[in-house]
Amino acid sequence: MSLAMGRKVTDSPDAFCYLRQSIVRGSSAGKKSKEFAIKNFERWLVQRDRDGYRTQATIKVPQHKSMWMVPKNYKFDYIARRTDLASGNSRIGFALDDRFGSGGPHSVAIKVTYHDIGKGKWSLVYTKPGGSVGRRTVQCKGSKKALITTFHIIDACFSGKGEAFDFHIEASSQDATVSFVHVIKTKRGDESVAKTRRL
Repeated sequence: MSLAMGRKVTDSPDAFCYLRQSIVRGSSAGKKSKEFAIKNFERWLVQRDRDGYRTQATIKVPQHKSMWMVPKNYKFDYIARRTDLASGNSRIGFALDDRFGSGGPHSVAIKVTYHDIGKGKWSLVYTKPGGSVGRRTVQCKGSKKALITTFHIIDACFSGKGEAFDFHIEASSQDATVSFVHVIKTKRGDESVAKTRRL
């Protein structure tokens, strides 16, 4: 954060999206409704729900009891979002700000913080030069731990305009549960997947 705060999108070394959700009193969010959902903390990288990419907020953590802006029945935050295979939504879609890095190919590290729930697989899917598809797959082991894996990619093309998706996470046999996605500009180097580590 100390390297990025105060920078503009055009000279920032990274972009990130924290997938989370809280329910607050409508009046504290400038809304007339009694309750209002605050979704995600985003900097140059956004996650949006669309058909096939609709997510569910998940993983509850308690809040302090004195959080005045939170309705009494919502003294918790959701700190992750998951795919919803049961309803046909197998993907979580992400769009980078076009000023951060459009076109390509780009050399980036994409770090994904995920919850190791179940023993299914999920993949980071991106576009390569010429429109071919790049895919990096993670096998979950059911440890129920929060883990971070880093994908070093030297040929990522971010061709989506506006909030059109530049890459996505795709679940296969079981839902993928993700808390944080971090895109870091790098120099061209190794394309291998770094070791997964516990958070």
